[in-house]
Amino acid sequence: MTYDNLEALQGLRPAARYVQLGTLILDLATHAVRREEGVVRLTPKSAEVLKVLLRHEGEPVSREVLIDQIWRDQYPSDDVVTKAIGELRRVLAQDGQTVIETIPRVGYRLLPTVQWLDADSGAHWEAEPASA
Repeated sequence: MTYDNLEALQGLRPAARYVQLGTLILDLATHAVRREEGVVRLTPKSAEVLKVLLRHEGEPVSREVLIDQIWRDQYPSDDVVTKAIGELRRVLAQDGQTVIETIPRVGYRLLPTVQWLDADSGAHWEAEPASA
């Protein structure tokens, strides 16, 4: 099962389209991240990695799980996970704090407290594609 659609995550939190991580607001349907500096849209695979990390809220997720759930019918290199995590760290960075922790030989863990917001909580906005 991949997490490339909103319905897969709604099993976790019904009607949750928006997630707040610290000062950031994420739109799970459009992959947009609202930051103080403006809005950025995550690349599709990075957004999928983030959704898996959100699903495991605070628990470590191995590279193997990420590859299996996101790139399951493809044969990617380990580099795809590294690139996706790197993009997430750049986009989600808040005041120089680590947002995604690397746990050696275990995987990755999302550190900020996740606050699920109902659909009415989020504001609509335009986003620019993330640069790769």
